[in-house]
Amino acid sequence: MRPIKKTNGIPYKEKTIVDNSNIEEDFTSSMVMPSKDYNMERALELRAMGVPGFTKEDVAKADGHFPSVDPTTGMLLKSMDHPTVILEFLATMLDPNVGKLRVDPEGYFGESQLKYKK
Repeated sequence: MRPIKKTNGIPYKEKTIVDNSNIEEDFTSSMVMPSKDYNMERALELRAMGVPGFTKEDVAKADGHFPSVDPTTGMLLKSMDHPTVILEFLATMLDPNVGKLRVDPEGYFGESQLKYKK
């Protein structure tokens, strides 16, 4: 678990910069890559399948950010430990049609895996 620091009284987790030279050519060496709290393996599988939102063009338009949800399964690609997973909870509160987030221990992150359920 990464250390939690405080800036202006607000806790945050430090970003981890990893060697991304073996991931894909569209990432630059200065990019902050997702770490153990994002399922990049599945994101790249979805890219290879041509799923909208995961293509090189779509990710480039999103400034290098992959989507948070696997649209084929409803599984979050972020673990509960990801610093921006709170945005998914906010989405469920603001739009009742999105579905509810539930823990799915069968997923990639085990007890930290979230999945949308209708």
